[in-house]
Amino acid sequence: MDAVITRPRKAVKAPARPVEPIPQDEARAAPGGHASGIHLVKDSERLAWPYADRDDVLEIDFDVREYRGEGLYLIHRRAPVGEVVGPPGRFPFTSAFTGVRNLHRHNGQLEALTTTAEGREWKPIPPDEWARTTVHGYVKNIYRRHVAGCAEGLFLVGQLAAVGEQDDGSAFAQFRHSKDRTITVSGFTPQEARALSPHFLNAMRLELKP
Repeated sequence: MDAVITRPRKAVKAPARPVEPIPQDEARAAPGGHASGIHLVKDSERLAWPYADRDDVLEIDFDVREYRGEGLYLIHRRAPVGEVVGPPGRFPFTSAFTGVRNLHRHNGQLEALTTTAEGREWKPIPPDEWARTTVHGYVKNIYRRHVAGCAEGLFLVGQLAAVGEQDDGSAFAQFRHSKDRTITVSGFTPQEARALSPHFLNAMRLELKP
């Protein structure tokens, strides 16, 4: 796929806060299987709709585990205790949700940009709903598959620093983007990872294609 770099709305800067580890069961539930770090995740489940289409690539900072200013956040909202849910695909549906939401704070109230019959509008998030919500990461960039009139997208990822295998049998490659930042690209086959091995410490560019 051809891809170009597009950016979500810039988040309001907030002071850095210590990162608290999340429980292992929540880490395993994190979309993409990532518990920490910055990763490129192919959005095959349309988690970021309407901000991204199926199979667009999301650059997600999984170290962001709380609201830190306006922007796109990957969240998981648990259903309330005692909620009645029908059989799969039948009403009543669960209120549990995993996906990307645009969040901001207005007059001290946390709000989410919501699609309604009248269009899109900011709606307050009730405190009990936010208490059931886990922030899994912050969407830093969206790399789109198809944008009319745009050239192929190339993303500088830096020096290849490590390759390895994940629990599901797929492989990953880690790139040193700058002195204090690394980017992990997952979803490689073991054969693809072995093909990268001779390029350790070489500066590389990632071209997004199907």
